[in-house]
Amino acid sequence: MPKKGKIHTPIITIYDQKPDLRKKAQPLVDLTITNPVIYFKKWWKNLLKNEGIDFRFRIKPLTAIAMAFVIAAAGFGVGKVTIPNTQSDLTAFYGKLHYSHASQSYYLLTTKSQAIKIVNTSNLLLDTFANQNVFVEGAYSDNLNTLNVDSISILD
Repeated sequence: MPKKGKIHTPIITIYDQKPDLRKKAQPLVDLTITNPVIYFKKWWKNLLKNEGIDFRFRIKPLTAIAMAFVIAAAGFGVGKVTIPNTQSDLTAFYGKLHYSHASQSYYLLTTKSQAIKIVNTSNLLLDTFANQNVFVEGAYSDNLNTLNVDSISILD
């Protein structure tokens, strides 16, 4: 006899079912085919749900302010930091030599309508070459647009 409070369940139970003849007869073969596309859609949805990379990092407020300050300082300072090109290149130009009374200096007007200021460090007499087509050799500074004259000759 089972103890009080416990329910004894048999491991195997055999039932003798009597068929109900009033119901419709059971089919001889019962074959069910499910749509495989439904399983594929479920699998694809589950695959995409777990797809991707998740990055997470934490920044404290003071660190974020410091980083923003450094980035802003670097970004705004890039346009102001320039290295002047003081290096002169040895080159030659030809054009017409003009004297400017306003600035009291000589300018070489090239065929490309460029005015280059002539710096006479060789103590050449440039008065004899004024208003003539000349060939000038010297050190040219691109950022100052000046030419330090080494030699000058008249073109005919």
